[in-house]
Amino acid sequence: MFKNLFALVIFLFFTLHHLIAAPSHGISLSALRYPANFTHFDYANPDAPKGGTLIMSAVGGFDSLNPFTVMGEPAAGMSVIHPSYLYATLTKHSLDEPIAAYGYVAKDMEVVDGGAGVVYTLRDEAKFHDDSPITPDDVVFTFDTFKAKGHIFFKQYYREIVKAEKLGNNQVKFSFKNNMNKELPIIIGEMPILSKSSLQNYDITKSSLKSIMGSGPYKIKSFKQGDNIEYERVKNWWGENLPVNKGHYNTDGIKIIYFMDQVTQFEAFKSGGVDIRIENIAKNWATGYNFPLLKKGTVIKETIKHSANQGFQGIEFNLRNPIFNNNNLRKALSLAYDFEWANKNLFFNLYKRCKSYFANSEFASIGKPTGRTLEILNKYKDKIKPDSFTTDVLVSDHSTSAKSRLMFHQARKLLTDGGYKIIKKNGKPLLIDHSGQPVILTMLLPQQDNVRAFGKYQQDLQNWLGIELRFKVPADVPTYTRLLDKFDYDMVNVREGQSESPGNEQFDMWGSQAAKVDGSRNYSGISDPAVDAIIQEIVDADTREHLVAATKALDWLLLHQYLGVPGYYNDGYWISYQSFLKRPKISPVLGITLDTWWINKK
Repeated sequence: MFKNLFALVIFLFFTLHHLIAAPSHGISLSALRYPANFTHFDYANPDAPKGGTLIMSAVGGFDSLNPFTVMGEPAAGMSVIHPSYLYATLTKHSLDEPIAAYGYVAKDMEVVDGGAGVVYTLRDEAKFHDDSPITPDDVVFTFDTFKAKGHIFFKQYYREIVKAEKLGNNQVKFSFKNNMNKELPIIIGEMPILSKSSLQNYDITKSSLKSIMGSGPYKIKSFKQGDNIEYERVKNWWGENLPVNKGHYNTDGIKIIYFMDQVTQFEAFKSGGVDIRIENIAKNWATGYNFPLLKKGTVIKETIKHSANQGFQGIEFNLRNPIFNNNNLRKALSLAYDFEWANKNLFFNLYKRCKSYFANSEFASIGKPTGRTLEILNKYKDKIKPDSFTTDVLVSDHSTSAKSRLMFHQARKLLTDGGYKIIKKNGKPLLIDHSGQPVILTMLLPQQDNVRAFGKYQQDLQNWLGIELRFKVPADVPTYTRLLDKFDYDMVNVREGQSESPGNEQFDMWGSQAAKVDGSRNYSGISDPAVDAIIQEIVDADTREHLVAATKALDWLLLHQYLGVPGYYNDGYWISYQSFLKRPKISPVLGITLDTWWINKK
């Protein structure tokens, strides 16, 4: 009897300890890397000097200083997901852990109600830029506003958070639909906090050149619409010496200059008019860095390797267009893409082939599913096409001329098997659909420079498959953004960025509900019950092992849907900068942050 009672006591102790967690300085799905008394992140230099103005650049223009709506194009430095310059958040993520966040506006946090809620305790010293305190009322107001009126991102991201409520003078509680989503306490901690009083006469649903007061390390100093925006560091900022910020935000100012295109942007950097450049054009990186300032050593060029999840880079088909209901057409379009030629002739063999929606990460599915991933897929087998379990995903291989011809012949067979006809017209092949009409597709691209990357693909589709591919390049960035938000395209070249801990955001990228909502990241328009179910499995994952297995299942299922043409990715940052810019000796494993750099012109 004593033995059973003792066992019961031990069981209850550990169970209650798990469900009723004590307040903590941080929160994670696994063990926290940094203890309660940590002074700074390892990749930050706490002794970095302050001062100077960092000159950066952007392409296009902006017409809004409100990043929290789908309307308008917000200025650079304002991101609906990571608006770190202007707006403080409850917590701040560490960049050397898969998913962990530490107190920022909140001094501590506690998971409550058996995991169905979280309580954040706010810092007394946290203030907005007008020196008014950040209160629980502000936090509740921000959450309610974002969920009711904010960008579609928030509505999807907070879909399982039921309410926010004030507890006393310095606490806020968020309640969840259930205790299945272990990531929700971390997700809500990312929310930028807005001032309730300052938004009384501000319509957050509309674009505006009137900024919203913040509480972060910088505020807007000046701007000229479409030309530049300058931020200045807040004097005696309340959060400067917090462990999550120590060694961050070292420059007194950040000025971002806009250029019409990447050519003029690059020329400005080469002449010394811009301080830093993260290169994304392989030709530039391979051949363009031979200018005088680099030869003199005034500019430094380096590749910073990383292990960050690269998500998906490539073409996505708009399944809202009935023409893409034919899976054989989607497969054929994918097989026709000659990555090997593009990598050799355009990209100087600097890229790796993207074969996953979670490239360069442990979440990428490889081959047939096994273990727990297979178990998860089998749970939803009745919602998945049976042949998916017996066939491998087709990935184009044009590494030799013989293999390339095989790809095109296989693509042609897929089309004819799918009910299409390839006829000759004016000596050229022409693909005819079921209604007797030629197949003509339009690809949306953000700028003219991108056309070059798909020139051969355009020719191959015409010469081998009889498909006419047209390019649509809007006159400016705001127009491109509007077309993207309205899903006004047949095909679009995009990068689907991913986090180190996939979760709620997958609904915004692949969920059926998001497919119907303008401004979501569901660019393909996929609406599939099996995908929805597996995303929920990801959200409800209770261990890292479960999360990895469920995400692999999602990746496997998306690849079998042939939603687009996988492109390429880079496992390093191509970065060049003026020699007076300095960075910490340790780089974060999971990305790069310029917030830890500093200026030293001595």
